[in-house]
Amino acid sequence: MSGCWGDGSKRTYILQAYLDKPLLYQKRKFDIRHYVLITCVNGCVKGYWYGEGYVRTASFEYNLSSNNASIHLTNDAIQKWLPGYGKY
Repeated sequence: MSGCWGDGSKRTYILQAYLDKPLLYQKRKFDIRHYVLITCVNGCVKGYWYGEGYVRTASFEYNLSSNNASIHLTNDAIQKWLPGYGKY
């Protein structure tokens, strides 16, 4: 989706619906990180899967009525400063 600001400059937007009933792990939001490399050499496409990955969880239980933004985020940059980091 793209549009123009009042000054005529173009902007690009990404819109995404918030999942209010996500799959939870121990009542917490989580994400799973794995690595895949896909190459294409001379028209030959190959995929490589790295067997090790990891799961990141939020430090607080998921609750839509809470004003605590940390229940929605699983990234280490935010979570490492919170109590309970790495516990779940």
